[in-house]
Amino acid sequence: MRYELDFMNSFDKTLLFWIERFVRNKLTTLSNRQVTDKNKLAMIIQSLVKGTKSIDELSLIVKDARNIGLAGINTYFNPLFKLYNFTLNLGLASMKEIDEELLSDFLASETSALSDASKKNHRIALLALFSYIDKQNQNEDGSSYLFKIELKNWGGLSGKSGTKLPSFMNKSEIDKFLNAIDTYEFSDNTSYRNRLILKIIIYTGIRVSEILNFQIIQPIEIDLL
Repeated sequence: MRYELDFMNSFDKTLLFWIERFVRNKLTTLSNRQVTDKNKLAMIIQSLVKGTKSIDELSLIVKDARNIGLAGINTYFNPLFKLYNFTLNLGLASMKEIDEELLSDFLASETSALSDASKKNHRIALLALFSYIDKQNQNEDGSSYLFKIELKNWGGLSGKSGTKLPSFMNKSEIDKFLNAIDTYEFSDNTSYRNRLILKIIIYTGIRVSEILNFQIIQPIEIDLL
């Protein structure tokens, strides 16, 4: 179902509505392999269907989702939580007042002290939200309002990081990295765990959030004879 862009009777309620629907969409499309409580997830989605009364209530729902294994939702929600509070201070009357310049101002003021990786996550969250709204809003005549947010020219990242594709290590660099893992002096009680986690990540490409949600289970002995 699609909705008018300014669906609610005030800007803050409208932006909350769209962030809420976006979060619901992400919870149903993110990998749920690590979810530890399927019933809790169903309750979380039901709460989002009913709607929330404030960004703080939505934040608590997102926290519940993270706690049952959907850690990836934080990558999207945390920047949007900041965006919501940022726009409230601007006295906006319509979603149509949000544009590339405003979002660039937001990124400049909210991410100046963050790492490039965190800055990229903020940009990704904004692009995802407004791409979602582009597809989900509809006027009475059947047309849609398109933000067409790209943020290609945002200069908040060092060098060419804003448009650069993720790099990867070549074989020589991987060998050096593995050697560094083996020779680094971890504390006695974490050395085996840390080396195992790092090697699983480098060999499988698994996400950090996924491996951090691994559960310790009883190993199974297999007789190959």
